[in-house]
Amino acid sequence: MPSILLVRPANNAVAIELSHWGAALKGLSGQARVPIGSDLASSGATRTAVDNALPGHVALFFFGHGTPAKLLGGSSDLVDANNVGLAAGHAIVAIACSSADTLGPIAINNGVEAYLGFTKKLTWISGDPDGKFQPAICCGPEQLMQGGMIKDAVCAMQNALGTVVNYYHSGTGRNSPDAAIGFLSAFWDMNCLNSLGNDNFNL
Repeated sequence: MPSILLVRPANNAVAIELSHWGAALKGLSGQARVPIGSDLASSGATRTAVDNALPGHVALFFFGHGTPAKLLGGSSDLVDANNVGLAAGHAIVAIACSSADTLGPIAINNGVEAYLGFTKKLTWISGDPDGKFQPAICCGPEQLMQGGMIKDAVCAMQNALGTVVNYYHSGTGRNSPDAAIGFLSAFWDMNCLNSLGNDNFNL
């Protein structure tokens, strides 16, 4: 049965929050068409472990820090131009800053079927006090776990982030002390979300 590799380094406070978002997806595995098969978390998210696990999974879901050309771990780069080809024929979903800018095209050129990520920084209100950003970001990976295509995941995330924009702009959240940063963060993320490769790919 095809399965997903979940990588969540949790190497500082921001990455720990993202790691919790990723961990929540594991709870869906029992009902998912494509479950989480391996979970490389915290100190278990090493370059060697990622290299060994990438070829055996139909997708990588990464939750952590990124740069335009790398997905980062605690003490080493976990995915970059030198090993991204190990995911050839599969998909990468990077819930991280900036990696769809440079690593995404490199991945596609190295045989990765589809890459879903952000071209700029991923932003949200720390702690997600209104509970809006985690579901908006994670609904895309959830779509893929249920058998949806990459384009379905992008559409779900765009729509959900648009709902967050409206919540902080003209909805109940407009009275929140975080209204301005919530609105700007969701609008920013919505416009930085990008997919490359085969939009019809499903896991």
